[in-house]
Amino acid sequence: MLNFYKDMLSCLDGGELASLLYTYRGSTMEYSKKWCQEILDLAYRMMQSGLIWIAYFDEYDTAEEAKNIFEQMAEQSPNIIDGLAIWSTYQYYLSGAGQAFWDEWKTSDDDALYWQKLNHIFDEHHVGFDKSCFVPVKFE
Repeated sequence: MLNFYKDMLSCLDGGELASLLYTYRGSTMEYSKKWCQEILDLAYRMMQSGLIWIAYFDEYDTAEEAKNIFEQMAEQSPNIIDGLAIWSTYQYYLSGAGQAFWDEWKTSDDDALYWQKLNHIFDEHHVGFDKSCFVPVKFE
């Protein structure tokens, strides 16, 4: 799990989560339901912890709208064109706090320490690794 989160943070560094869909997908690869759930959980944890933000949001958007975005993603597979449109529309960026955290981690030689810090951040926001499937994937 540490490597998955570290890889995803690396991909978000100066970019957005939607680009992961294109980076991950090879010419014959499809997104597995498990991978999609892991990405949804990652995005949900990071957003609830203030480490990422959704570019779609403006000052009037609410937590209910964020939940709606996750629900849309959970209902549509990115393996089909309609689902891919949904998964690539909402772009997730590291927040200032998220970028600062990642900048410290990537220059550190202590993955275990930063993994522990990330776990602590998630636990403080009640989205720790003892929980999963915050918004369960519903497609087959």
